[in-house]
Amino acid sequence: MDDIQIILPCGYTTDYKNLQTQSKTIECPVCESHFINVEQCLNIPKNRLCVKSKLMDIEYKKLLENKHICDSIKSDSSFFVDRNFDDIFHKLDLERESIKLKLKCELDKYYNQLIDYVDFFKNLKIQIYEEDCEEVENFFENFDQNELGQSEIESKEKIKNIKYIQNILEKMMNKDEEEIQYFKSEKSINASQVFSKIEFGPNLNFKIIFNFKNAHVYNEAFDLGLGLDFFENNKILCSMSNFSIKLFDKNTGECLNTYSGHTSKVLCIISINKELFASSSADKTIRIWNVETEQCLRILSGHTGFVRRIKVLNNEQLVSVSFDSTIKIWNYENGKCLKTFSVNNKEEIFCIEILDTDTIITCGDNKKLRFWNIVTGTQIKEIYTGKVIMSSLMINNHLIAIGSYESIDIWNLNSGDCVKTFYGHNQFINSLNILPDKNILVSCSLGGEIKFWNCETTDCLKTIKTTQLLGGLLISNEEKTLYTLEDYDWIRVWKIV
Repeated sequence: MDDIQIILPCGYTTDYKNLQTQSKTIECPVCESHFINVEQCLNIPKNRLCVKSKLMDIEYKKLLENKHICDSIKSDSSFFVDRNFDDIFHKLDLERESIKLKLKCELDKYYNQLIDYVDFFKNLKIQIYEEDCEEVENFFENFDQNELGQSEIESKEKIKNIKYIQNILEKMMNKDEEEIQYFKSEKSINASQVFSKIEFGPNLNFKIIFNFKNAHVYNEAFDLGLGLDFFENNKILCSMSNFSIKLFDKNTGECLNTYSGHTSKVLCIISINKELFASSSADKTIRIWNVETEQCLRILSGHTGFVRRIKVLNNEQLVSVSFDSTIKIWNYENGKCLKTFSVNNKEEIFCIEILDTDTIITCGDNKKLRFWNIVTGTQIKEIYTGKVIMSSLMINNHLIAIGSYESIDIWNLNSGDCVKTFYGHNQFINSLNILPDKNILVSCSLGGEIKFWNCETTDCLKTIKTTQLLGGLLISNEEKTLYTLEDYDWIRVWKIV
């Protein structure tokens, strides 16, 4: 380009290099007797033609130099294409082996979780049988048939006890297989959701998009905890099968934030204020989270068993109950344990309710409602219910509902009497809630049933049967909406009409 001859206005010529780097107006580089407007000089038709001709000549020479590439492809096009696509095949082979290993690990983990789950209920069933047998033996030891007709009141009471024992015996004679529900998965694995995608551009250029790190193929199919809670008015917190917690928009279903840190399943989530929430886990810890930043601010350690439930108290305090037979009071701002109450060493505590500012109620597999003064750390009262308690709900300051195996009882806390019983479930009831404006009790069970009950008559108004194992439920009374936590990381939304 530099040696192109450019015609000057004075009739002389000069090399292109003498003009291309100059400013707009320069002194003529040849005669030096006048000034030249460089842009106008280069736009003279003959000069433009010379420049374009030179550019075309340069590009054509480059084309000739690269023609050998076309000659190579023409001689063996398949070899040339194979060489470019070998990289794709190699990456896909590596990823297939990686995914096979990851899927095996996920499958083994899921299988072991199911084994632990079945073993837990097997031991619980053995305990129920042993206690039922003891109750039957005590009845026959203390029953005197000759005293049956001494008075009408005594006769009615003895007949009631006989029917109660007969009911226990009938349940014991039923086959366990009828009580165990095995949901065979009908879901197929969609490989495109866990394997890479390949995208080809308009010129068949490609890129590989890896999916596995964002996919959960085998998820936890059971949840004994209520890893579900509202946050403010339009958000909902939910525990996931990979031990994380997600914040969803209730209206759109969009995932807003993800909170990672627990090393085992999250059993309970509870909102503290507009900035914080707490979670408890089978990893024996409680974590305090900042909602906006997704940061874990504090880890509350001290329990030696699953931390089953947590509740917020006054004065920046939390109360927790655990399978290690202890109750702990925490300051969630500094993470310090303020008090520890111990119960029977073999007792697993499933539930906790707040009665008033100084009193809490705990319950679990010992079949008792225990009342605790959290200021002194002493037990002040207990009510024997006769049933393993898996879930609870404070209806008001003198009534509590408890969910056990197949039934729900409402107890008067002042008199210590069971005032209502609801029958109909076929499994353990792991979550209770209420529609106060309609006086309707709502329950869900591990067997996949949601039931709506008339609180006055104890009649079952409606039953929803799902094929999913239900981990918990929440009710938004303002929106007349029910949220259920299901296996495979689903929150299902129901409209209450």
